[in-house]
Amino acid sequence: MFHNILFDFGSDTLTPESYKVLETLATYLNSNKKQSYYIVGPTDNIGSLINNQKLSEKRAQAVTKALISKYHVNSTQLSAHGVGQLSPLAINTTETRRALNRRVAVVLK
Repeated sequence: MFHNILFDFGSDTLTPESYKVLETLATYLNSNKKQSYYIVGPTDNIGSLINNQKLSEKRAQAVTKALISKYHVNSTQLSAHGVGQLSPLAINTTETRRALNRRVAVVLK
């Protein structure tokens, strides 16, 4: 539903273009306060499974923190989780495809 919540390689810092998406997402979340969501942070497959798991958790937490602190989304609506490289959007065979996996997904609980 919400695309382009993205990160640079090896980073848990949101890319600048992600904030416009977060603003739209926050408007939706604030209009649907009775719903709860998982904020899920996949990664590409470069690096170890353990490091990618940690990075994906940090990415999910970064999005959750931004939604709560900057956009005033109720913290009870959000739950951050990392899945590392285990849930790719695209096959990790090229840099362009790997970049698509440096993202966060919003999943209805």
